[in-house]
Amino acid sequence: MAMKTNKNIYLRIFAYLPGCLVLALFVIVGMSEFWLIGVKADHATINSYKFGAEAMVSEGGNKYESATIYSLHCLITSLAALLGAVSSLFVLFKSQSTPLLKAYSITITALLVIASVEYFW
Repeated sequence: MAMKTNKNIYLRIFAYLPGCLVLALFVIVGMSEFWLIGVKADHATINSYKFGAEAMVSEGGNKYESATIYSLHCLITSLAALLGAVSSLFVLFKSQSTPLLKAYSITITALLVIASVEYFW
């Protein structure tokens, strides 16, 4: 019985790998941008983004008005992806009925939150 349970867990992990990788990508990119712009705050890097320029704000949205707003935006995006990844992995391991459906549902919900932050910010 233990062998079947281990095999089932490995199949769940393999089947959920694409969802986990997508959320991990958002976490990595968001946190790296937050680290570069918000924490490290290197002036050369910040100046290369041209925050506040009319072209940046008109093409990218209000998140490019300042470095603070952009770093906060990246932090919120990465935290939403991290929350989605942790929640879906928890459900994947703890749920007895339809764990993949529940995990992917949480992933899609997290991606919708991220898309909303990207679009409406």
